[in-house]
Amino acid sequence: MRSHHKNHLFCSYLSLRNIADQVTAAATRGLSPSGTGPPGAPLPEDEWRKVQGPLNEALDALEAVVNELAGNLARDHERSAGLSATRAWVAVLLGQALEVIEDLEPARFSRKFGELNAAASRRLATVAAQAKQLVRTARAQLGEGAGAQR
Repeated sequence: MRSHHKNHLFCSYLSLRNIADQVTAAATRGLSPSGTGPPGAPLPEDEWRKVQGPLNEALDALEAVVNELAGNLARDHERSAGLSATRAWVAVLLGQALEVIEDLEPARFSRKFGELNAAASRRLATVAAQAKQLVRTARAQLGEGAGAQR
């Protein structure tokens, strides 16, 4: 297989594995794949087993072909990227959290969704500023400079 074939095969496997994790969370805990909204009811145990078996078989089959045809990618992927990678990922996610919070600042919020009344504007400003500072504090706790301030 050529390298772009191997890459696509491996990425497809990772995508299926991610979807299987979401299926498991939805089926066993009632979690929405979008992460929003109220939880659903978990599937009855016997129904989940009927879904889980074929899903796991599909994952196993795809994993076997990935190991056979693109084993080096699978082995490299399973190695730990190290603590610096985790710190970088956490820093990126906290940066995304700051962007969400900044969208709640009254000036931005009003530009996007229309003017707020004065009381709501003051309350939102207070909470957004507090949340922003707390996320910045969390980010600053990361070691080795991964928590760069925005």
